[in-house]
Amino acid sequence: EEQQLSSSAFADTIGVQRSSISHVLSGRNKPSLEFILKIVRAFPAYSTDWLLFGKSSESPVTYLEPIEQESPSTVQDIAFTNKNNLDVKNFSPILADWLSCFKTKCFDLIVSNPPYIAEGDSHLEKLIHEPKIALVSKENGLLCIKKIVEQSNKILKNGGTLIIEHGYQQQNDVEAIFKRNKFSKIINLKDLQSLPRITIGTLEK
Repeated sequence: EEQQLSSSAFADTIGVQRSSISHVLSGRNKPSLEFILKIVRAFPAYSTDWLLFGKSSESPVTYLEPIEQESPSTVQDIAFTNKNNLDVKNFSPILADWLSCFKTKCFDLIVSNPPYIAEGDSHLEKLIHEPKIALVSKENGLLCIKKIVEQSNKILKNGGTLIIEHGYQQQNDVEAIFKRNKFSKIINLKDLQSLPRITIGTLEK
């Protein structure tokens, strides 16, 4: 109504079939997360919290989790169940290719613990309580980190901060990835075993 669009024009704007709109409006179908994300992409002024819950949170937190393509609904259901059980108000589970669904320059801070173990790494034999997709990344464990850093270059506001956990042997590679994407003031933090495990950078364009 605020955009003064008919249901047909709205469907064309967000890129869905016109029948999908009538099914949602009639209550026949519930909007999928992909449907919601298409609205957010077309109308970035409207937050996902407002679209999903009818209100905006004062301090929104977005949780990005790698998922198996064949079971996204299961992962999403678990995330929303946990959110409801814990009564968390500023937490929004989102299904996306890392940061690809967000508009440019919308975050001051991004914190990520992505998959960073190389395929065939011997440590995987002991990591039996987590799904492989949450642990393993291609390109010697660096592909997901590269994606996140590259996307953060567009999604972070200038002067924003990116914090990424990585393998202790990846410090130099991750620092080089940060620098290639215009991050400076780079800091490396060590874990309790004095191994370099976290890289922090500031976006300065």
